[in-house]
Amino acid sequence: MKTLKMALLVFSLGAANIASACVIKKSNGSEAAVQADAFYQIIKALPACPENVQALQTTLKNTDNVLKPSMVANRGINNPSFGSFSLFEQVLSHSLANPKIEEGELFFGHFTDLVQGSIVLDQTPAPGKLLIELIAWDKQKELFNFYELIGTATGGQWFYRGDSADIIKDNANLYLDVPTGQNKFGTTLRCSACHTSGGPIMKELSAPHNDWWVNSQPLKFGSNKLSNEVATVVAKLAGADEFSHAVKKGIQKLENSANYQKIKSQQSLQVQLRPLFCETEINLESDLTPLDVGVLNVNVPSASVINPLLMQSSLTIKKLDYLALLDKYRMNFPETKNKDADHAWLVPVKGYSDLIAIQSLMQKGIIDEEFMTDVLAIDLENPLFSHKRCGLVKLIPKTGGLEAFKNILKLSNLPEAQELYQNLTDPAKNQTFHKDQAQKIFAQTQLQLSTFQEQSLQFESLILKRQAVFDSEISKNPRGQILEPGFRVIFAAPQN
Repeated sequence: MKTLKMALLVFSLGAANIASACVIKKSNGSEAAVQADAFYQIIKALPACPENVQALQTTLKNTDNVLKPSMVANRGINNPSFGSFSLFEQVLSHSLANPKIEEGELFFGHFTDLVQGSIVLDQTPAPGKLLIELIAWDKQKELFNFYELIGTATGGQWFYRGDSADIIKDNANLYLDVPTGQNKFGTTLRCSACHTSGGPIMKELSAPHNDWWVNSQPLKFGSNKLSNEVATVVAKLAGADEFSHAVKKGIQKLENSANYQKIKSQQSLQVQLRPLFCETEINLESDLTPLDVGVLNVNVPSASVINPLLMQSSLTIKKLDYLALLDKYRMNFPETKNKDADHAWLVPVKGYSDLIAIQSLMQKGIIDEEFMTDVLAIDLENPLFSHKRCGLVKLIPKTGGLEAFKNILKLSNLPEAQELYQNLTDPAKNQTFHKDQAQKIFAQTQLQLSTFQEQSLQFESLILKRQAVFDSEISKNPRGQILEPGFRVIFAAPQN
């Protein structure tokens, strides 16, 4: 450690004509510009780049940082047979570290593989293979920078792919009409397909963090053995709740960034209001208790029924009735004999980053709470992936603001446009009215969940909500999909 610190000191003093041997490239192969994030500063001070995750871990520890790894089962918590897991490690600085890394500022992810019955760190450097993905907070830009370590056959090459601003550009046309000469999606970052808001993500952000290592419910490895390296990491795993807290801190850090807000304010009003009308990111929620635990009821996530910014409520279905629905629809969790995921009623909900983006719109005075509720009341019973509500974002004009938008709604032949116009102009269609309507939907939903003949309606709706993620534009980026099909298995599905 003393030797490494001495090397860092020599480098920082600028020994004559000595250039760093660690070269970080841009996607076009040229050397990346200097970045002001801790990761760039640390590895550029090294005589050679860390070319696998083991070397990166050693480098970060030797520069007075602590690693807090978390783990998710890629094929489902009850399906360890493929040995497919992802490790996401948060990096935090000790008090004397320089540069200082705070919670939510630096994360990196890597993967496991199964080799002769042993789960190993998947760091074989096949040409073009993704070995590490990393996101780091740039204190000067007040944006996140995105990096990848790519295999070269003999080692690994680090690439700087871009930052949060580049992701905003890549996704500028999401849900909108594509200008002549442009494509639906930009091609600067592969990361734009999942990190659509430009910050860190965790799909299972809320408890129970389905498929993640939770201290009260460790992951299963089946008959597979753990290599010494994997066993060492597993022994130090932090619970998913701790990783979730750090991810939320990172998302909020980006949302609080003056530069990020400046960049967003330079976008069209369509883009700025898009998180209110449409989905740019999603999260997953479920019943809090594992399905194999003996309880009487299954809790249905409130956010899957009504947008949580309108209201939240408690919804339940008898567990025996839920199990009967799994049988009725011949549900199967892929690659297993199980009928469902580890937790019942696993369902996509409005993304945390979208929710705080909507709150920022109100804080900045771009919209008020009345406008928010008027919009969310459109297709109220479909809080996620509503074609009616999302389609209205295309009617927002480039100039004239919200008053011009009202006039366009008034003249539109779309029923949902007329409904929104009435919401915006009729004093009786206020927040109290919309929340009363939401309460009626909750009551109707609970009645259906309690009535055997009507439970199927809600269960079929659950299946459709899951499929809607894959059908949505957020899953149409040719460089990746938000739920990573083929790599991750998340939902049970009806058998043909």
